[in-house]
Amino acid sequence: MHINIKSYIVGFLLSVVFTVAPFYLVMTKSLERNQLVVILAVTAVIQLVIQLKFFLHLDFSPSLRDNMLSFVFTGVILIVIVFGSMWVLHDLDYLMMGPVMKELGHAH
Repeated sequence: MHINIKSYIVGFLLSVVFTVAPFYLVMTKSLERNQLVVILAVTAVIQLVIQLKFFLHLDFSPSLRDNMLSFVFTGVILIVIVFGSMWVLHDLDYLMMGPVMKELGHAH
């Protein structure tokens, strides 16, 4: 694997573009809120790919496939832990506070 300074410069310039462009759109309020959320989400994913490719040097080449699969597996496990925790906490909130709020006359 040959890493050169050109790769870092290209990655840096792409990172700057995909950081400044959404920042400008948000600061100028030139689009509607829903459009901004979509653009921010898309540019965040693009930014992630840029970071992985140009700075962490992860790709699907045969020599680095194990590293990429480890990274993807870690991401999946993190997503399961975060959303599973949110689900459990929501259920606990409903089961523990739902009846109390009804007794007090508050809608839950």
